[in-house]
Amino acid sequence: MTAATLDFPTTNKPAKVTGSRLALHHPSHAGTVSLRAELTDRDGNTLIESIEHAYAITE
Repeated sequence: MTAATLDFPTTNKPAKVTGSRLALHHPSHAGTVSLRAELTDRDGNTLIESIEHAYAITE
């Protein structure tokens, strides 16, 4: 799962990943975006990575 949130850590909204591209839909108001990815390989090994306040949106 890949997700983005505008009110970290309250709400994670799924983000679409296609190949190496991530598609996000941003709201019209300013704020910061945090990202979270959960990856699992074929052997069941899991990685969870979060980047708090990854970038800012301005009006």
